[in-house]
Amino acid sequence: MHTPTMSAAGAAELIRADRQLLLELADGLSEARLREPYRVTAGPLGHFCDSLHDLIAHILMWDEITLAVLREAAAGRAHWSLDPGWETADAGSALNLGGVAAGRHVSSALLLHRFRAGVDALIDEISRYDEDAWLDPATGGGFDGSIGALAEYAASPPDWTPYAHVGRHLGKPAREIVARPGFRAETDELLARFAAQAPGEELDPYAALLRDRQELPDPELAGVVDLSTRPEDLELRLPGRTLQARVYRPRTGEPRPVVLWLHGGGFVGGDLRDIEYATSGIATAGQVVVVSLNYRLAPEDPFPAALHDALDALDWIREHREELGGDGRVVIGGQSAGAALAAGACLVARDEHRPLPDRQVLCYPSLDDGQDTESYRLFDGVFHSIAPGGWADAQYFPAGDMPAAAVPLRAKDLSGLPRALILAAGRDPLRDDARTYADRLAADGVPVRLVEYAETMHAFLNFPGVLSAGRHAVELIGADLRSVPA
Repeated sequence: MHTPTMSAAGAAELIRADRQLLLELADGLSEARLREPYRVTAGPLGHFCDSLHDLIAHILMWDEITLAVLREAAAGRAHWSLDPGWETADAGSALNLGGVAAGRHVSSALLLHRFRAGVDALIDEISRYDEDAWLDPATGGGFDGSIGALAEYAASPPDWTPYAHVGRHLGKPAREIVARPGFRAETDELLARFAAQAPGEELDPYAALLRDRQELPDPELAGVVDLSTRPEDLELRLPGRTLQARVYRPRTGEPRPVVLWLHGGGFVGGDLRDIEYATSGIATAGQVVVVSLNYRLAPEDPFPAALHDALDALDWIREHREELGGDGRVVIGGQSAGAALAAGACLVARDEHRPLPDRQVLCYPSLDDGQDTESYRLFDGVFHSIAPGGWADAQYFPAGDMPAAAVPLRAKDLSGLPRALILAAGRDPLRDDARTYADRLAADGVPVRLVEYAETMHAFLNFPGVLSAGRHAVELIGADLRSVPA
């Protein structure tokens, strides 16, 4: 008996995320644009889908088949698609061709209406099952398994390659969704663990901040450093100050790209010690040298001190590339506030005609101080809050109008910036900062890859010991950095 690999809630969330990507690509397009012929993707799908209209029709057909499978199984009957006779290449090809051909006789507006209704119906059907019912046996047509297993059997695993291809053709960045069965449960367990902690002594915000800065990360949550990267403490002697950093080197003895990495912490906290699993892991996975920087923090050093630290550290890395083991390629990246500093540094470097990094890696970036977003309304308070009037923001941001280097989403022009890899968390009030920045970069001609980790929370890279999304992201960032051109 096949056991489903995800819960009913997880299956519904995965389908919702997948179909939403397709609807985002189709949004605002005319009938002619939706039917514009081009090969949607390489591989079998590209042999019968010649337009975005075709791709929508193809997925709609399989959604309707999946819905029928579930309904027939719930009624104790077998569905024809479970007959082994249909498990042939010729039969599958005929079915795919027929579904697409039928869809070509329907207007794009009607097709999209049916598509949305079909997605809602499929998710409603899946949501009918609690976790026990999801695992109840459902026998028919020689297939012996559960309702959940039938759903997985009938629906192909998501492949977002066609969406990315379509997005490139349309000039729209297609989000990649990383969804795994454990993401939601792991996040819920960690949030519950934080909520259950006994409240500490009542302190004023600054005293509480000083206490938090002294805390060491819990290795059970934060994971452990990859010692094969030979962590080495450095002092960066910059104009008028000295900053602490730590360098991680891959095992290769050959010169490699150097990545300046900036931790998160709301511009007032955080430390390179908090993220050593990520920084050492990126060094190994990406075969890059990582320099993790402890930049200056507010309230002692408000904006633009940390931004100047990032810019001067980039210069320092270029000047010391040989001793670092660098080959001349330089990347800047960071998490949350650190990602904002990375984005701001790229803007300043462009505007001041400094050397640009070869790539920017922005993990759940904080790119504006506004809260007029859907993700703020849905998720503020999930792990952290970005509500107006926060103490930390008041310590860091200047009064009055803020420059784009402080809030990069307010930049009027993003053209000429480095290629970007942007990671978002699905349950983060900052999720829409990442989405909007990716859209604007793409609109201004900057190559961008947007990857969203469904059902996990802000700062997931800080907790790889318990959040598999964090471990996955380290490998994904590393793989992406391997493609930085020489």
